Amino acid sequence: MEAEVQKLNAIAKCGNENGFRAPEARRVDDVTIEMNFVETSQSSSSIFRSHVCRCSLENRNACRKFAEECGRVLAAIHDCLNGILQSSMASQSLAADQSVLHCDFGFSNIFLNASSELVVFDPFPDFYSTFETWEISPRTRDLGMFVSCLVGRVPVSDFVFIRVDRIPELIETFVIGYNAVSDEEVSVHDVLVESSKIAKSYFSKNTSGIKRQLGYRLWSRNLKTIRKQLETKQYE
Repeated sequence: MEAEVQKLNAIAKCGNENGFRAPEARRVDDVTIEMNFVETSQSSSSIFRSHVCRCSLENRNACRKFAEECGRVLAAIHDCLNGILQSSMASQSLAADQSVLHCDFGFSNIFLNASSELVVFDPFPDFYSTFETWEISPRTRDLGMFVSCLVGRVPVSDFVFIRVDRIPELIETFVIGYNAVSDEEVSVHDVLVESSKIAKSYFSKNTSGIKRQLGYRLWSRNLKTIRKQLETKQYE
């Protein structure tokens, strides 16, 4: 419980210093954490779908800006959490490709508020890609979670509307945003590899039967197309 409260408050402080919002918390008792209310106005999924699932390109700039800001915010979170770990646990060292993870940096936990600032929630294990509150793993795991959403972790019914040729630009923009702030750069290739692992785990544990098989098959088809477009830089 104390570790969860510490992490929540670390990210809230990081947000105050880096232009995004996250809830502060306090421990109430042995089973309860109380968080302050943070208002939101738009989900990340709706921002993505407004650009990728419609014919018009009118939402393109807003979606690119959103993807870049998500990269910058995630890099700031990693830097903040790593600093706390290393200052409180002098014996703990991190490899260059490692970080303390947010643990669930995906569409379900990223929003915008009325001032167009990012709001970030729920920095706890999702139990299909992360398992500890202060988990130390390759930083690409957090990036891969977000990219797995961009590739198409949306309702299966939406796949028919997805314009896959608009997604590579968003992935590249997200990684560029991350690398602009991070002290350690990541490659798009490594992030895509991680995103594939995460999506496979997600679809196997969160859906069943034909729907599970169809969801991962469609997601994998999207990824194959996206890889080719990233190689040729042929975006819509």
